[in-house]
Amino acid sequence: MHALSKLFEALHLTRRVKHAGGHYRRRRQTSRRSSFLSCETLESKQLLAADLAQAFATIELDTTDPVTVAIEGKFQEDTVSGTVVKFETNAPVSDSDIYIELDANTPLTNANFLSYVNNGAYDNTIFHRSVNDFVLQGGGFTAPTADANQPSSDPIAIPTTGTVQNEPGNQNTRGTIAMAKLGGQPDSATSQFFFNVSDNSFLDSDNGGYTQFGQVLGSGMTTVDLLNDTVTYNAVDYYANTALAELPLYNVSADNIVKAQDFETITNADVVTESDLMTYVVSSSDSAKLTASFDGNGDLVLTPNASASGSVTVTVTATSKLDNLTASDTFSVQLNGGGPVAPVLTAIESNGVVLNQDQNGLLYAGDIALTSNGNILRFGQLSGWTPIGAETVDGTNYLAWQRSGSGSISQWQMDANWAYESYTAFSSGSPQFAQFETSFNIDADSDGSVGSFRQQVSTDAGLIILDVDTGTRQLYVGDVALTSGGNPIRDNQLGGWTPIGAETVDGVNYLAWKNNSNGSISRWQMDANWAYQDFSSFADGTTTFTEFEWDFRIDADGDSRRSIRGDTSGVLLQSNFTTRILYVGDVALTSGDNPIRDNQLGGWTPIGAETVVGVNYLAWKNNSNGSISRWQMDANWAYQDFSSFSAGTGAFAQFESDFGVDADNDGFVGPSRQAITTDTGVVALEVDTATRILYVGETALTSGSPLRDNQLGGWTPIAAETVDGVNYLAWRNNATKSISRWQMDANWAYESYFAFSVGSSAYAEFEIAFDVDADGNGVTG
Repeated sequence: MHALSKLFEALHLTRRVKHAGGHYRRRRQTSRRSSFLSCETLESKQLLAADLAQAFATIELDTTDPVTVAIEGKFQEDTVSGTVVKFETNAPVSDSDIYIELDANTPLTNANFLSYVNNGAYDNTIFHRSVNDFVLQGGGFTAPTADANQPSSDPIAIPTTGTVQNEPGNQNTRGTIAMAKLGGQPDSATSQFFFNVSDNSFLDSDNGGYTQFGQVLGSGMTTVDLLNDTVTYNAVDYYANTALAELPLYNVSADNIVKAQDFETITNADVVTESDLMTYVVSSSDSAKLTASFDGNGDLVLTPNASASGSVTVTVTATSKLDNLTASDTFSVQLNGGGPVAPVLTAIESNGVVLNQDQNGLLYAGDIALTSNGNILRFGQLSGWTPIGAETVDGTNYLAWQRSGSGSISQWQMDANWAYESYTAFSSGSPQFAQFETSFNIDADSDGSVGSFRQQVSTDAGLIILDVDTGTRQLYVGDVALTSGGNPIRDNQLGGWTPIGAETVDGVNYLAWKNNSNGSISRWQMDANWAYQDFSSFADGTTTFTEFEWDFRIDADGDSRRSIRGDTSGVLLQSNFTTRILYVGDVALTSGDNPIRDNQLGGWTPIGAETVVGVNYLAWKNNSNGSISRWQMDANWAYQDFSSFSAGTGAFAQFESDFGVDADNDGFVGPSRQAITTDTGVVALEVDTATRILYVGETALTSGSPLRDNQLGGWTPIAAETVDGVNYLAWRNNATKSISRWQMDANWAYESYFAFSVGSSAYAEFEIAFDVDADGNGVTG
């Protein structure tokens, strides 16, 4: 548990100022946003009309049993054409729901957003960032279920499924929703989103433009404004998470303990149909003959008097939840007072027990009506769910429904007369789902097999999830099957090896196998379609092994630590796989009594720790510009101070030398090497840009001391070459273009020299031997 006082020490930085009338608002600071807000403020999209989409047909009743009539599709909102998502929130207002209509021109973003909605990832999550008159941000963290003085009281980041390509172009005006992302990374959006509380036009171009993908419908901005106007707290130290610097909370009590109910919460997120956007009332012209009501699913139920006959009119009125506009339809019900009419049955599914529906959509197991609370179950009565099968398993009757979008199953247990008793639910890809497929003989997930399911390869904790089909043993990344030579790759095809993860590293796809005996790794390089191309292997304890653990986020050797990628010399910097806390040996690195984590500086990555001239240092690299922030630590590895320097500077080169880290990825540790540009031969002559020392490979050229490219006034080194087994270094006179050819020993140390002028035969022979156009006449030789 974190120190409770830290949250409240920072309170004065973010608490809103109480204005006249009791309304809380934050102190506003001048920012670049102000220059972009001169346009007229736009409210959220208002629906203009509820309308009749499909009239009710005249109904003839030859039965005394209640008849259910579907409401779905009968009424519509004229201006709603896109997918609508409803957020149910805990905002302290009677109508706390927020309806969002998705734009048609952001298909990739919509698919990404709906994947989180459909798999329940946004259920019981919090709005973790609120900036007054700017944005309200969510979609990143689960809502704690315990008070702050209890275990499990921290907001936990929801699992993400990779980034989505940016789709800018729509305006970030008030009342719209957009994807959040990392600074300087236009295509970095994952699960987090924000509501634009003001006209934030600068977001249309900043960071490649922020993808605005939907609009708040109706009066939903009233709820958004209420949530945005809550007191915020700087909870970075409190929760050790930099994303919580502007955390909105309700009514934190005087005991300074944050309660679970203090968080602004999305209790449920779901895709809704047009019918869900309305409320309905119904009336009968003669309730003595026919009563009209609604069942628990919102559908119309007509119940005739057993002896009644003649015609009764029924009127259904739909009212928009968003703008209170209404539409009505009146239809006739003919009562014949006779006996029931035999249903006409059509099979929905016929494996084993046949699941049927009649002409009115009522459901039957064979010819036995399926019921719940005395009412016959109907196709479509569960919004978003479809009946897919009925079966008797081990003597018990079951009816199965499948949810659109997520594909999850609700399995209803029925009694001997096919009346509802209870239910269980399970997700696609679970063992229960596979067992259901087997019992019902249904390929419910359309993966081409009955009874198999996808199981995560358990050691993979990285960004890309590696799955195995338990039936076929085939490996998958998402819905992409991994292949080799056109054949599927299976988890059991390499004897003595186990697949442990898949990852994309520096834009290249990889699959990793672990040797069951010695723990070594075989890393397979895959193409863009996850087809095998090549492999490399490395043993436990090697530099490549530790870098593999870092890249794949896999604790491959089971020591609970992963070494920081690239830090291979001197002090070894590691982070804990679970807590992300940084360690040097068994010593946790700290700052202000709090542990330092490898992900706590947004946009920075730890790249090494080292002791230099008796002083401990921790180094971070900026992910965007490659600059270094070097933290000075005390003897116990607690933070004291920092210094920063940019790539290409002398301080940067000195840092590389001290830490043994190639921080700028130029292939050198320390000062950079630059090729001598006129050298096109076999031996490459280079110069160190900081020291000006000449090199062939890693060998410095010497003459009693290191040779430098500027040590001979008026002469420039132009090439090095090995001719007939003898090493040579060539200098050219800047004025006459004559050549001084230095003979060097096997270690590239000076021995003697020979000089020749432009136009001589020796000069031509030199050009041919060195493959250098030394006189610039366009001819070598």
